[in-house]
Amino acid sequence: MIERTKCVLCNSEKISLLYEEPNFPLSLAPTEKNHEYQFINLKWSTCDNCDIVQLVSLVDLDLLYKNNHNNTSASPLWNE
Repeated sequence: MIERTKCVLCNSEKISLLYEEPNFPLSLAPTEKNHEYQFINLKWSTCDNCDIVQLVSLVDLDLLYKNNHNNTSASPLWNE
C-alpha cells in the first residue's frame, strides 16, 4: 500500500485525513464463491491549500489488476 503525502492537484504537503473506511474490499468485481478476499484501509483526505478531496491509500496497480475486472457477466456467482 502506498500512502499519498502530497496533494495530487497543487503538490502541497498540507493534507488532512477526512475519512477512513477500514477493511474495504480491494476489488468489488464478482468472484468465485470460495474466493479469498483482500481488504485495505481506504483513506480519503482533503488538501488544506486547495480543498480537493483525494484518495490517500493507493493500492499497488499490479495487485489491483492482478485479476481481470471486466468479465462480470460471465461470473458464476452473477449467473445464479
